[in-house]
Amino acid sequence: MTKKNIRVLFAAYVLLAAAASAPFWYGKLADKMGWHQESPIAFADFGPDAEKFSMSSNGQALAFERLDGTWQVNGKPADQDAVRTFFDVLKTTTTGRIASRNRDNRAVYGVDETSGYALHLEQGGKTLDVIVGKAIPGGTAYYLRKTSDDTVYEASGSLRQLVTRPESNWIPDPAKEESSVVQSVP
Repeated sequence: MTKKNIRVLFAAYVLLAAAASAPFWYGKLADKMGWHQESPIAFADFGPDAEKFSMSSNGQALAFERLDGTWQVNGKPADQDAVRTFFDVLKTTTTGRIASRNRDNRAVYGVDETSGYALHLEQGGKTLDVIVGKAIPGGTAYYLRKTSDDTVYEASGSLRQLVTRPESNWIPDPAKEESSVVQSVP
């Protein structure tokens, strides 16, 4: 092996090592420089103490309201476990990379008013309105936009699966309730 070949191989090794460690060093540098930013969509501000929330798409609307500590959906008793799960998922929903800031791209990402899933939350005088869009291929990520903003974010979590559920999935299953009553009788 010639000296020139050894130098080329050594340079390639150094470049590969630098490229492989870049994510680690970038994360450290981003922490030190304060480049990380808070999520612009504050889902954590809304929890099980919310007064109301609603979901709608393609003419189907689900209106949830807490009456005397019990959640109702479209005036019917809601599955309390399903609503609890919704708020647990909401807490863990995160937004990440910006996919677009162009108003004309809303339909491409499914976050326009006609193809997206509108979600409205109310708690303690605060409101939040977002549109949940198309799923991103290859995982549980999806697109999300605040209705008051043109910025489209990539979001992660199970929120999209919940806002796309039909009303029947939010109402307790009578067979399940019946079997629990039978099991509780001594």
